[in-house]
Amino acid sequence: MAASLLREMRSGTAQRLLLMGATAGEILVSKLGYSVILGTIQLIAMMIYGWLIFGLQIFDHIPALLVMIMVTSLTMSSVGLIISAFSRTEEQAGGWQVVLILSMSAIGGAMFPSFLLPDFIKAISKVTPVFWAMQGFNDIFWRDQGLIGIALECGICLGMATLMTAIAIIVFKRRLATELG
Repeated sequence: MAASLLREMRSGTAQRLLLMGATAGEILVSKLGYSVILGTIQLIAMMIYGWLIFGLQIFDHIPALLVMIMVTSLTMSSVGLIISAFSRTEEQAGGWQVVLILSMSAIGGAMFPSFLLPDFIKAISKVTPVFWAMQGFNDIFWRDQGLIGIALECGICLGMATLMTAIAIIVFKRRLATELG
C-alpha cells in the first residue's frame, strides 16, 4: 500500500484527486479500505490452508475468527498507511515495511511463540499490533474463546489502527499542502 500511495503522489494522481474534490483523508481511507479487503481475503485463504493441510479447527468459532481476521487486516493495513505517510520514496517505504513487519512478527509471536522470548522483549512486544492479533488468534484456537474472549485484543488493535490512521491523515494532509504549495 505504501509504495502505491507514494507512486500516486509522484505521478500526480493524488493531486488530481484533490483537485476533483477528494480530501486527503478520503484518499487515505479508500487506500485503507482496499488494503483491508485484500488482507482479509489473504487471511481467510491462510486459515483455509491451515484447515486443509494442518487440520486447524476454523469452524468452531466462525464469528470470532472473522472478526479477528478483519480487525487484524485493518490494524496491519494501518501500519502500511503510517509507513506511507512518513516515507519519501517507494524504496524507503519498501525498506521500512520489511524491517517493521519482520520485527513485529518476530517479537509479536507470528514467527514463534512469544512466551519463548526474554522478558524485556516480551514487554516491548506488547506495543506491537502483531502481538495483540496473535493473542486474539491464540484465544480462538487454543483457548476456545468466542467473541467475548477476544474483545480486549480487538479493542487494543482497533485503538492502534485508529491512532495510526489519524496520524497518517494528519501527516499526509501536511505533506500534500507542502508539496502542492
